[in-house]
This record gives sequence, structure tokens and C-alpha cells, in this order.
Amino acid sequence: MRKIALTQRLLLNESYHEVRETLDTHYCKLIHACGFLPIVLPYEVDFKNYFDVCRIDGVFLTGGNDLNNLCPSELSEKRDSFERELLSYCIEREIPVFGVCRGMQLIAEYFGSSLKKIEGEVNTKHTLIVNNDSFYAKYLNKLGMLSSFHNFAVDDLAQDLRVAAYNDRGVMKAIEHKKEKIFSQMWHSEREKEFNRNTIEFISDFFNFGLHEVIEIAKKAGKAVMEIYTQDFDVAYKDDNSPVTSADIKANEIIREGLQSISAYPIVSEEIPEPYDTRKNWRKFWLVDPLDGTKDFIAKNGAFTINIALIDKNEPLLGVVYLPSSGDIYYAIKDGGAFKNGIKIVNTSKRIELIGTDSNFHSTPQTQAFFEKYKIKHIERYGSSIKICKLAEGLIDVYPRLNGTKEWDTAAAHMIAIEAGCKLIDVVTKKELQYNKEDIKNNYFVACRNDLEFEI
Repeated sequence: MRKIALTQRLLLNESYHEVRETLDTHYCKLIHACGFLPIVLPYEVDFKNYFDVCRIDGVFLTGGNDLNNLCPSELSEKRDSFERELLSYCIEREIPVFGVCRGMQLIAEYFGSSLKKIEGEVNTKHTLIVNNDSFYAKYLNKLGMLSSFHNFAVDDLAQDLRVAAYNDRGVMKAIEHKKEKIFSQMWHSEREKEFNRNTIEFISDFFNFGLHEVIEIAKKAGKAVMEIYTQDFDVAYKDDNSPVTSADIKANEIIREGLQSISAYPIVSEEIPEPYDTRKNWRKFWLVDPLDGTKDFIAKNGAFTINIALIDKNEPLLGVVYLPSSGDIYYAIKDGGAFKNGIKIVNTSKRIELIGTDSNFHSTPQTQAFFEKYKIKHIERYGSSIKICKLAEGLIDVYPRLNGTKEWDTAAAHMIAIEAGCKLIDVVTKKELQYNKEDIKNNYFVACRNDLEFEI
């Protein structure tokens, strides 16, 4: 389960002569309703311990009180210092941050915005006027009437930020960072008597890096691919003699446009690769194969996929694999499980008589020798990344890939396999495949259940 850390208020209880950490219980209830495990951060323990041990996936800066420069106090100063350090830590590691009310004030001030005193925004209902250039416009446009409780608003917005939404009085109600995964709002979703399903969808997808939007992007690309698939099309060849069709190009255009509308992360794709000098210092980026299995597409056997992955520090963080010919969609996010068509999948096979899989077009004598060595007689053949997805489903047990692949061929399905209890082991390093290498080519690998071991 993915984990979201929450900050707390600090209150002085004079009768007991003690400072108390407090949090409205609805915050944790809201985060859990969004599908996450809430982790409440204490002030007197170094928060970095929680990130190291609990693998925190995002941070929620909660409301309550004002910033110290608005209403000075020792406790406000302590909270400001804690949350600024926390925000800096998240920015450095590209960890998503979502702020509410005071959280928005802190984010605005952190980047150099100014705040002003206002009237008429306490216990008020309002609708949003959404900036459609916002990464989150799709969600904000669905939220309806909202409640606010604040006496200070953002006045002069910092250059690194943009307004995501105003209310009808012209008050900034939501802001976001132009490059980082940082969003904040001045309304209190946690105070709703019953959480709005659109609110849950928004917060869930925010901390899941837009997973459901990525799924829709893949499906849109798949629709365009199928329109070409049913017609006559030309085939060209790249410098490495691999084929490319108009479907590859069209899908790539759709995916790039879609991803750029929901995030500022750079994109590497088979059709537009980036040189290592450009990408070597990237921590997060999209890695795309707009049409994996072009040979299968040309053969019109239906065994091709659209692969979209988000890479985080050399490892897959999110993966979506769409099969346009069948409509099947596989997806996963780190610590969030793997799914096929909305149903969780795990490879729980304990088969002794192993089932292997091999490529439609890329089998090798070395692959056949592998099957003979391990006495694997039942071999299923699939195209593209479908092989790894079938492994994740538990329909096969092992897939030796002893032929050339590129990072975009494997990344999305790799994430799905990991979350389904499987692994892709590099035969050279003996570790999981790594991404954003100087050479975009993968070493040969063996994909299999976690309880199996093989030697090459």
C-alpha cells in the first residue's frame, strides 16, 4: 500500500503545561479513502527516518493556524521551520506534495509569493474558475461547490508557480508548481460530511502520478493505432533495420501531447530518444514505446502493445501496458499493486512443470537451449510486452529474453511484473533491470516468478 505522510498542528495546552501535536481525524480518513496508508509525522523525530523506513510516497501539508509572519508565535515558527525543511526534502527527491489552506500559504511563501489579509472567505461556499492550462484542470472542473476557511490569500504569485483556479471574487483558490509535483488548495476537502468521489479521484491520482489519466492516454493512442491497423499502411525502416509505421508515429504524437498536459516530466520514446548527456541527471521521466511489437502489427496478429512508464532514479515507478486489439489494460504503480482491467493480479503459481514463453519473432537458439536445460516443454508464444504481462497474471512462469531489447520495451511491463510478485533479472549484473543507462539497450534478462532462480 502506498503511504502518504501528513503534517500536524502544534497547540499549547496551558492547563497541562504541554505542547500538543494535533490533527483533525478526518484528514487520515480522507487519505485512506483515497487508497493510501496515512503516516502522521511527529515534530520531535527526524522526519527523514519515516522516508527511509516507511518509503513515503507523498506528503500532505494540512491546514490549521497561519504562518508565523502572518500571526507570529513560537509554535507557528516551529511549524513553519519543520514544513519548509520537509518541502525542501520533497523537492530534492521529487516527492509529490499536496497542501491545504495553511499548506497552500506555506508553499506560496516558500517560492517567494506574498500574502494579504482578506475578508469574506471564512465558512464560505464557492465554485472554481479553473485555469485549463493547469495539470489538474480535468479534476478541478468536476469538483462543484467547495468550502473555505481562511483570512489570508495569495497576493503576488511567485514566478515558479501558476494559478490553477480562482473563485468568482478573484481570490486564488489553487496554485501549482510549473515543474514540480506540487499542488495546493484553499478549500477543506476533509471537512465534507461525505467525501466527494471527485475529490477522492483527484487526490488519489495526484499521488499516483496521474495513473488513470495515463491509462486514458494509452487508450486514446490505441484507438488511433487500430484505425490504421484496419487499413493499408506503409512500412519504413530505421537505421537499425527495425520497422516503423504511421501507427508508431501517430501513437507517439498522442502520447507525448497527453503526458505534457498532465506533468512537466521529460519524455523519452522509441520514436524520439534523448542523448545520454541530456537525460543523465534526470530523476523522473516518462519512458514510452508508442507501439511495441511493430512486427506483430505488420503481421496483423494483434500481439502489439502501447507501453508507458514513469522512471524514478533508474527504476520503474508506474507502468501502463495497453493491448489495442483486445482492449485489455494492465497497469501498476510502486507499492500499489498490479491490475488487469481493474482487477488485481498476482502470480501465485506454484507449478513444478513450468510454463515458459517465447517471442513470435525474436526467438534465438540460446532461448531454446535455456528451455532444454530447465526441461521446460510447455512454451506459449506472444508478441511485444504481452509476455511479461502474462507472467504477471500467473499464466506463465518464466520468460528468458536472450535477444536484444531497449529500455522502452520493458519498463512499463517490468513495473507490472514487480507488483505482481515477479522479477526481471539482468543476466550480467544478476539484479533487476535498470533504466536511464548510458546505453539504452537492455542486457539479456530472465523474467520469472520471485520464487524461481535460473542461471545463464
